[in-house]
Parts: sequence; C-alpha cells; structure tokens
Amino acid sequence: HAAEIRDHALVGAAHQLLGRMDLASTRRSPEDYLDAYDNGTPLEDEPEPTPALRAARDHLEAARDRIKDPIRRAHALHSLSVALNDLGDIDESIAAVQEALTVIRPTTDPDECRRAAWHLGSLLAERDDWTAAAKAMREAVEAAELAFHARLDTTSRARQARRAGSLHRWAAYAIARAGDPVGAAVVLDAGRARE
Repeated sequence: HAAEIRDHALVGAAHQLLGRMDLASTRRSPEDYLDAYDNGTPLEDEPEPTPALRAARDHLEAARDRIKDPIRRAHALHSLSVALNDLGDIDESIAAVQEALTVIRPTTDPDECRRAAWHLGSLLAERDDWTAAAKAMREAVEAAELAFHARLDTTSRARQARRAGSLHRWAAYAIARAGDPVGAAVVLDAGRARE
C-alpha cells in the first residue's frame, strides 16, 4: 500500500524495519557458536548470500531513498552498509557507512557512531588502509568514551563499557599499524581501564 501513503517517511521507516529484520535473520545466534564450541566443530565460513540478505539490501536502499530525516537516514545507511558488506559489495559498503558518518557524530549519536565507525574501521583494515582505519577507529573510541562518561551511575557505565567490547584493542592495533605507537598505547590503556 506504499503508493497510497502520503508520508514517504512512514514508508521509508517500514522499509528500514523490514530490512533490519531480514538482516538479523541472516546472523548466527550465540547458541550456534556455543553448540559449535561444545561439539568441537568449527563453524563453516559464512553462507552464500541468501534471499533474506538480498531482501535486506533492497529494503534498506528503499529506506535510504525515502527517509529525509538525516539521523534516521544515516541509521538506514549504516544497516545498508552491513548488508552490502555481507553481499561482498565492499566499495558500496564503505561509501554507505562513510555517508552515514557525515551525520552520525560522537556528539549527536554516540552509540550508533561507535558501531558505524568501528564497522568502517574494520572494512578499511581489511584493505590494509591503516591510516584511514585508524582515523575511523579513533572516532569510534571517541564516541564510546562520550557514551561512557555521559552515564552517571555505575551500572549504566558498566553497560556502556560492555557495549564497547574489544573496540579499544582493535583501535589500538589499527593506530599502531598506522605508525602511531604512543597513540595506540593511550587508547589501549583507556580500554584496559574500562575492562
């Protein structure tokens, strides 16, 4: 019924949610990893692109084209980047997440910025573009730090630290590979303090 709905943002939001659901359905569950560990059998490489993954890309592209709100559009672009990466369209994936990060900044949406910048840094690291990867990872760390310090109570801070996971370690590695060992040590030390 998209043609009958006057507000294109509503149609875009529906596409965004459908795309995220399709994308989530292509992910392995934590139980898959536990079962593989318990059975002593490593998981196979990621499966070939599924219809759900292609549907996720199509929905997220439709969301990108219909959503006008910059923050929501940037969220759709980040999800689209993940789908494109899974489909092997690395150049398009990098372009989508870079566009998202022009809007999603550490100060506007720290949690999403952390995820998107980490994703970009990982993509660039896979290409051995360590300077660009380090820049993206620094942005992810900045966003994680802002999110951490924005929390007032210990429980919320602990939750934020868990969300950052091993970001500081990967960021330190990228920064060191980019030729800044002192910067890498500073980032690594901040991450160890959170852990």
